[in-house]
Amino acid sequence: MASTSEASNPGVILTELTRNIAPEVFESAFASMHEQHLALGNAPFEVKTPAQGAATTLWAGVVADAETIGGRYCEDCAIAAPLADDAVVSAFSAGVRPYAFDPVRAEQLWIKCAELTGEV
Repeated sequence: MASTSEASNPGVILTELTRNIAPEVFESAFASMHEQHLALGNAPFEVKTPAQGAATTLWAGVVADAETIGGRYCEDCAIAAPLADDAVVSAFSAGVRPYAFDPVRAEQLWIKCAELTGEV
């Protein structure tokens, strides 16, 4: 049986991970990313609660079919839609670049990870 994995994006969640960042630095960076998000024509951005952020990881690990999500990038309790190669994205953009689920690159990465961890 081949091993697969998936990547889950929990989204932007205000947690204690930012506790060591000066509030003004965090707020400035967040405001800048939010402005870029709006400039791309997206709806106003909303930060997720910790429970909302955990939902995709739990969905991928417990609910979703492993054969379906294996090798995929998941967000908002679904497999992320592929983006066009020339798509302009922000830090808050949904979707995934096609190279992220390229089977040839996935196989190369799997082999490299096995080498690095001694699991060859």
